[in-house]
Amino acid sequence: MFVWQDKKNRIKNKKQKPKTKDKQARFVDVQDAELLSKDQLKRIKQNRTCATRVSGKRKHKLLKRIRHQQKEKIRMDNPPPHPIDEFSAEDFRKLIDLNVVSYFLFSKYALPYLRLTEGSIINISSLVGNIGQGQAVTYCATKGAITSMTKALAIDEAKYNVRVNSISPSNIWTPLFDSYLKTCPESEEVKKGFENNQLLGRFGTIQEIGQACLFLAADATFCTGIEINMSAGAELNYANKNMRPKAS
Repeated sequence: MFVWQDKKNRIKNKKQKPKTKDKQARFVDVQDAELLSKDQLKRIKQNRTCATRVSGKRKHKLLKRIRHQQKEKIRMDNPPPHPIDEFSAEDFRKLIDLNVVSYFLFSKYALPYLRLTEGSIINISSLVGNIGQGQAVTYCATKGAITSMTKALAIDEAKYNVRVNSISPSNIWTPLFDSYLKTCPESEEVKKGFENNQLLGRFGTIQEIGQACLFLAADATFCTGIEINMSAGAELNYANKNMRPKAS
């Protein structure tokens, strides 16, 4: 996810408070918007532009609209994981294109305008990029890359007052999760297992992720290179290590 703001809304001095009323996303690229609520999408929709790819001819059309609007932008990716046995090298390359190269390209082509407006980039990563996840080697690899890219880019862009941050969610209740559970014979038990991954014993919500994005975009003006774990403590108190197959 990438966000940038109007130059007129940047902080002029330490005493000046950031203006938050107008700091909603003005340019949106959504490939998988499951982490945004309907209300948030409605707020973003008015007087905004949407796109789904950033390459070739599409890039030039995209940049033309950005030049015209000179406002904020959001991009989101959230594909499901698969075990390594189900991935070929070509599959992995495609996932890298989707999860990493797409972020690189959006940053590359947006930064000339972000530098003019002293804007902000917000990348959606994943908690598993830091702590790992069973049966998701390739997915974890790409999410870890996003987190590392965020920190490195924050260093490079600080001289332009462009902030670069990331959000790493754990289990967030989305239509994807809902569809998956409907295919499970013991759906309630499976759902409870996912809920118990968090110390708070529940899924996160799309509204909570959206609120974190708005915080980083509008209010967190002294934050760059940080990663917010939206995880309800899923990474704490050890994890289930009893995953070895029983000896026959």
